[in-house]
Amino acid sequence: MKALIIGGTKGFGKEISDNLINNGIGVITVSRSKIHYKDHLHYRCDLSNLMLWKRCINKILKENKDIELIFFVYGFAKPKNFINLNTNDWLKSFSTNVVYIALLLQKLEDKLQKKNIMKIVTIGSQWSYKIGCDYLVPYTISKHGLRTLTEGFAQRNKNIIINCICVPTMDTPGYYKIRKEFEKLGRKELIGMSKGLVADHKHIANEVVRLTLKNNESGATYIITSEGKIGKLKNHN
Repeated sequence: MKALIIGGTKGFGKEISDNLINNGIGVITVSRSKIHYKDHLHYRCDLSNLMLWKRCINKILKENKDIELIFFVYGFAKPKNFINLNTNDWLKSFSTNVVYIALLLQKLEDKLQKKNIMKIVTIGSQWSYKIGCDYLVPYTISKHGLRTLTEGFAQRNKNIIINCICVPTMDTPGYYKIRKEFEKLGRKELIGMSKGLVADHKHIANEVVRLTLKNNESGATYIITSEGKIGKLKNHN
């Protein structure tokens, strides 16, 4: 079995990659990293550049015919007051949270045969289903769009198991940076900065991989708490 992890070389994505490798699964990663990895195959690509990403998709699928797992871990969130948002804020949020995923799913939909079985996971955060925070509006809306994309793809492709998993605030550099930005805005309570609410990313990665490997339901959205407990949101109507 081989797994493709988009954003799998740092932070939470690296924990997903390491966990899969420890489970005997061959790993292929995509990120901006220039490092050559001895334990897995790596493709360097700036995922915010959609033209480069399209070329990278073609190369990955041409050179790897036996991918059975895909994890979309890469995402982007930047706290900003709603009244200060501009067009670039919206475009960057959608391109780095939805569009790059949609491009690969579209390519898979065109190429996969009925006999192929694949499991796909899109990663969101628990901010993406909470309401009342006007500092992450583009991110929240794009992640809700991702849920809709995931559900629609599941309905059209019965041979593919695809789900969205919302993870808690974790002790990774990316999450730390966002938490500090919220702290500067004086709204640290919105991001789970209280004691005990920051989860261990190794534990959460283990739960994500475990859920993915055993689960055969498709089109669902799962929520993992900071303690590792797993629940499920109702699908959109």
